[in-house]
Amino acid sequence: MKRIIITLASFVLFGTAVNAQTKTKNGKTKATKQAVKEEVKVAIPTPAPVAAPAQTPTPQAGAPMQAAPAPQAEVYDFDKYAKVDKMEHNFGENIKQTPEGVTCTFTVTNTSNEPVTIENVQASCGCTVPTWDKAPIVPGKTGQFQANYHAQGRPGPFTKTLTIRTNRGNKAVTIKGTVEPSPMVETPPTGAPAPANNMGH
Repeated sequence: MKRIIITLASFVLFGTAVNAQTKTKNGKTKATKQAVKEEVKVAIPTPAPVAAPAQTPTPQAGAPMQAAPAPQAEVYDFDKYAKVDKMEHNFGENIKQTPEGVTCTFTVTNTSNEPVTIENVQASCGCTVPTWDKAPIVPGKTGQFQANYHAQGRPGPFTKTLTIRTNRGNKAVTIKGTVEPSPMVETPPTGAPAPANNMGH
């Protein structure tokens, strides 16, 4: 009987110890799982928020497309490269109304260290016809251009502008003068008798 009691007591003590060990293990397991969760939280960084891409404004329907501005051409100062012998030519007040008109000459001198080319001479009116030297004017040398004014049928004073366009800037000059009036043609008065016919019969 004593053995049975001792055996039962040992069994109870053993079960209690086992339960205590199980609880301890369970507690350790829970603590281990919690620690693992905490480590995982620490190890995995939270992803940074991704910024939304910038949106390009969409042109409204029917709006005209704007082209990119064209590069500006270099602007030259004519006076830094050349000079004209005169800025104005006066033909005077007694210009005859002839078919050939009147012509004057302007001289351009290259005062720089670079070639100067007369690319065009443009008159302000079709009654003035310009001509010019096409060859480049080397430094220190001269070139010429002419202006011919068609005076026939244009009586009275006139002033015309000519614009010299070169590869080193532009320059404007003027011509002026006064064209004589057309000659008066005498006509017989109205009702005057016709000249007599002196031919014999």
